[in-house]
Amino acid sequence: RAGIRLACLLGLRRLRVGIPLRDPALFTNNPKARAYIARDPLTLWTMTLAFAAANLDLCRYATEAPEEIRVAPLAVLAELDPIAENDQIRRFVERINHPRKKIIEYPGASHTLEFEPDPTGYYADLASWCREIAGA
Repeated sequence: RAGIRLACLLGLRRLRVGIPLRDPALFTNNPKARAYIARDPLTLWTMTLAFAAANLDLCRYATEAPEEIRVAPLAVLAELDPIAENDQIRRFVERINHPRKKIIEYPGASHTLEFEPDPTGYYADLASWCREIAGA
């Protein structure tokens, strides 16, 4: 984090660097989805340091005061997620002062739920939550 900020201060904001999470195996255990990610021409493999700095800022803004969040959150967690820290996410969501907050964890799932071999449960839960929040 400090290195990104220092490089930006030194005028290197446009310098492109590799995205640290490059291995498709981090996102899914589904071999077909891994192959899709690896060959997708729209997959981001590099970013500018300015993008990395903006991402750090956004993360800080989004996480520094969960008590101030006034919308109903839905946290969907993958049990076997190698990227996200599920316990930290649970603690964060629990700090949100909203009566309709919801956390769903998918057993055996990896990071990107839509890449699971059968994502229909995830899609159904998402649609149900949207209907619930919209009052339908």
